[in-house]
Parts: sequence; structure tokens; C-alpha cells
Amino acid sequence: MKLAPSLFGLLLVIVLIHAGGCASSQPKLTQEQILEEYPKVAELDTAMNKARTNGADLRAPESYSNAREALELAMDAARDDKKEAANKAATEGLKVVDKVFRNTATSNKILFEVLRTRERVIDAGVNNLQGEKLAELDEKLKETAILIENDKLGKAKQRRPKLIQGYTALELATLKKGTADMAKSAIAKAE
Repeated sequence: MKLAPSLFGLLLVIVLIHAGGCASSQPKLTQEQILEEYPKVAELDTAMNKARTNGADLRAPESYSNAREALELAMDAARDDKKEAANKAATEGLKVVDKVFRNTATSNKILFEVLRTRERVIDAGVNNLQGEKLAELDEKLKETAILIENDKLGKAKQRRPKLIQGYTALELATLKKGTADMAKSAIAKAE
């Protein structure tokens, strides 16, 4: 019977240690709380949402990636309630976001025809029918956008015809496949 009080004491010590450990650890801030309490982080988050909406991940991939990393650092620091580190990362991220917007605008000008052709392909339904081929072409588009980001405009301009040709061929293949699929479906329904 002496074993029972020892076991009870050990269990009591474990419970107290666990309860003390839980009480000493602070809960991490939620994203909503971070955006309320850290205006610079909120500003960077808003700017990144706008950049993403403008297609910066495709049109300025390097600078967009750098800005996204800065946002992640700022959010992590804010989540741990490290105000100085969060504000510093957000300030640096906002500087990078300015570059993201400039690079996106330059890519939009230089790659206007390519981007317009890409939109036609998407409108034709490529995502449902040939998403992998679109992803391959988009990688080539990103490589071209990186050339623009690195001020290699001549090389980027030389790549435009191949990109347009690739997207146009994909559009045609998508339209053919879509038409063939619709015809098969109509025949199946008619039977």
C-alpha cells in the first residue's frame, strides 16, 4: 500500500509541471490579430495581395518571391510578438514590393502580346483540358520575366515569338480537344 501514495505524489508532480508549463507559454497571435496590431505588416500583406492579383508571381517571379519571404518573416515575428523584428521585416518587404510593381509593369509592357495570347488560352478552357502544358509554358514565361527583372530586356524580347507560338498552339489544341469532347458527349446523349 505504500506504493499508492508514491504513485499519487508522482502523478501530482507531473500534473503540476504540465500545468505550470502551460501557464507560462503565451498563445501565438492569429493572423487577424497580427494585421490589427502591426500596421506595417498589414500594409505589406495588402500590397502582396494586390501584387498577386496583378499576376506578379508570373510577371515578376524573383522579386515577388523575395517580397513573399519578407512577409512570412514579418508574420512569424509578429506571431511570436517580436515587434521590432516584425516591423523591420515588413519595412524591408515594402521596399521589395515597390520593385515587384515596377517589374510587373515592365513585364506587362514587354510581354503584352504573350500575356494576351495566354489569356485566350485560359479562356479556351486549357486549365480543364491541358493544365500541365500550360504550366510548362508558364515556366518559360517566368524565365522570360526573370530576364526582364535582371534588365536583360533584349533577351526577353527575343523569347516573345516562341512564347506566343507555344501559347497559340496550346490554344488550338485545347479548342480541338474541347470540340471533340463535346461531340463525343453529344453522340453519347443522342444514343
